[in-house]
Amino acid sequence: MKRVLIFTPILFCIWANAQKSLKVLVLNSTDSLPIIEANVELRYLNQKHKNQSIKTDSYGVALFNINQNGQFNILVSKDGYKTYYLNFYSKVDEIKILLSPLFFDAEEVTVTATRSGISNTATNTVITKKEIAQRDFGQDIPLILNTMPSTVSTSDAGCGVGYSGISIRGTDATRINVTINGVPLNDAESQGVFWVDLPDFSGSTENIQVQRGVGTSTNGAAAFGAGINIKTDKFSETQFSKISFSAGSFNTFKQSIKIGTGKTKNNWYTECRLSQIKSDGYIDRASSNLQSFSFNTGHKTDKSLFQILFFTGKEKTYQAWNGVPLTKFNENQAETDSLISFLWYDSLHAAQLRNSKSQTYNYCSYPNETDNYSQSHLQIIYNLKLNKNSFLNFVLHGTAGKGYYENFEYNTNLSKYVDTPIIYNGNKYYSSDLIRQRWLDNKLAGFVFSFNRNRAVNENILGGGFNIYKGKHFGEIIWHEFMNLKNGSFKYYNNNSTKTDGNIYWKMQHKFSSKLTFFTDVQIRHVYYSWYGPDTSGIQKQQNKTYFFFNPKTGLQYQIHKNSLFYITYGRASREPVRDDFINTSRKSLPYQEFLNNIEAGFKKNIKKTSYSITAFYMGYVNQLALSGKINDVGSYSRINIEKSYRCGLELETSTEIAIKIEWKFNLTLSQNKAKQFTEYIDDWTNGGQVKNDMKNTTLALSPSIIMGSQLIYKPLNKMYVIFNTKYVGRQYLDNTQTLSRSISPFLLNDFIIQYDFKIKTIKNINVGLMINNIGNTMYAASGYNFSGIINNSRKDFSFVFPQAGTNFLARVILDF
Repeated sequence: MKRVLIFTPILFCIWANAQKSLKVLVLNSTDSLPIIEANVELRYLNQKHKNQSIKTDSYGVALFNINQNGQFNILVSKDGYKTYYLNFYSKVDEIKILLSPLFFDAEEVTVTATRSGISNTATNTVITKKEIAQRDFGQDIPLILNTMPSTVSTSDAGCGVGYSGISIRGTDATRINVTINGVPLNDAESQGVFWVDLPDFSGSTENIQVQRGVGTSTNGAAAFGAGINIKTDKFSETQFSKISFSAGSFNTFKQSIKIGTGKTKNNWYTECRLSQIKSDGYIDRASSNLQSFSFNTGHKTDKSLFQILFFTGKEKTYQAWNGVPLTKFNENQAETDSLISFLWYDSLHAAQLRNSKSQTYNYCSYPNETDNYSQSHLQIIYNLKLNKNSFLNFVLHGTAGKGYYENFEYNTNLSKYVDTPIIYNGNKYYSSDLIRQRWLDNKLAGFVFSFNRNRAVNENILGGGFNIYKGKHFGEIIWHEFMNLKNGSFKYYNNNSTKTDGNIYWKMQHKFSSKLTFFTDVQIRHVYYSWYGPDTSGIQKQQNKTYFFFNPKTGLQYQIHKNSLFYITYGRASREPVRDDFINTSRKSLPYQEFLNNIEAGFKKNIKKTSYSITAFYMGYVNQLALSGKINDVGSYSRINIEKSYRCGLELETSTEIAIKIEWKFNLTLSQNKAKQFTEYIDDWTNGGQVKNDMKNTTLALSPSIIMGSQLIYKPLNKMYVIFNTKYVGRQYLDNTQTLSRSISPFLLNDFIIQYDFKIKTIKNINVGLMINNIGNTMYAASGYNFSGIINNSRKDFSFVFPQAGTNFLARVILDF
């Protein structure tokens, strides 16, 4: 037995030494940019070995393990490019291949102007269609992006279906610019993105670029710390149909069908997708029922693209917005009883809180405490190649949404809704149980454009856009105890808002030499907003305000040698307040606009089996808006401007082949996120008024100083992947005071994915996959909030968190015809 044990590693070493790595780098011959998802086929001339086929990654790289001695053929192909053929010997460690375009790739022009290319200076990471598919089991896009650097994802329902969100470098969703094909997705008023309105949109996505920091100029809400740029599917050249089924924990089910005509005789393409996702959620009653549909048709030639893209989503989700009290989450019954007493929970809610599980408690119990909303998008895209160096992109777009959320209020003060007292059967009533609906009916229409001109040493982009938004906000009382039901529901508020947003930008990249490149980007943005709210005298009326922003950016890139480069960049961003900042304060106490000055310095290097980048960043804020607890002049809690705050740190991102068939991707962010001066205001619930606390150099809320991500990818067979994901997120404070008792503990998660592709005679390809999330069953929360009060001269904190699911799974089958 000992001889066998000794002989086995010797054989393994001999076999391993007979293997070597081959790196194939595939670039576009016209601009030397990497070509993503090109098919690289390695054909052995010795028939004893099986051929290998790999798609290039986001760096245009395909890595092979080959025999030390031998002769091979390489065949590189990609739609829209000439096929490349090469014969070589195994003595070569790296091959660089330039693919020549067959024609103008009109579909890529759609996102060129708002994206960061490899040759300029914005810090970014691209997730390819293949990488999206590896994690696409039915969860929302924020969960799919969770493996990317500096990201933290969360879900109200706790399982990644329904309301979900993402932060990047501690930057919340309202400060992250999101575009689809260059068209702004952020809500014009709240500036947030509601991913629940786009269920299964990953199924229609070609790739996603995430820019960290200010990034390059884009359309819509300011990229005030990060930007997410989504490119929808390219047209398939061949006819296809695809059926996808997923099922898993919490009765989560996803069904999707997608079909396409391929290229017809007259160069038209048509594709459509229909999806439904249902889940009971991890949190009690936090169910979701989501439907989506997309239709994409277009005409493509070697010089132009005309495309009509329509996609719509409809959602009904049970509300889980309130979170779980931190005392309940930590299973501290005494403190939970204290919370019940201080927050005046009625007997029903008190019993519900005491009897619920600590991880899954939901304050809402009324059966129809739901959010109901539908949203439709239309994009009409035209791209034209003017000559060999110039092309034009123009997109007309429109968005229409309408919906409401419904609440049951127990024994509520009726004066908020009707004139009191209500006389009923001769008696006076000032309170009642009540059901209300809060409605939003909004529309956005506009256009974006860009004109690109490329020369040997110079590239120029002139672009911009304009849109107009109209929102109708109204609330309805559909029932209360003393209501005359014959009269039906009635409105208790009704107001309108209008917002216009126009911008124009010019981007220029100039090569001073083969090594030194200069980049500049200048944007002018104009915003007009009209809203209904308190004026300087506190009288409710229609008002308006105009903002004018100038956002310059510049940078240098130095190519140290062919495998490494260094860049440094400066960018400025400006941002107007959101709707709540306007309507919850008077004109004279309206907060100022925010500004961000961002410096990024990065180094990138490729070494055979390894590529890595190191980025140092500084994000200095002027007048950043944050909650402080302060009551303004109309008696509301509104955000205040923090004069000076900052985020600074280091980001490491690397990918390496650590062994045969094993790839490791790793990212790490170390940062400080500080308010130089911050004033906290606490209500005195006993004596009235507020208590003021002045602080210095406190950590910003929900901004972990450590974020780590790891992906271990093992490919035991040509069509099989085994992926082990690890995510670590450091401590997050729930407010800006850096108080340990008001914080979320660090957490470490491990996920496992396995998938295998095979085919049979009647089906082109069958993909079966299994994803197990949170293998260690870690009990954790990814987000939360806090408020406090002074009661009998003693401070009481009320912290709430959003727990995420323990160990859970999703299984998937995809049939390609």
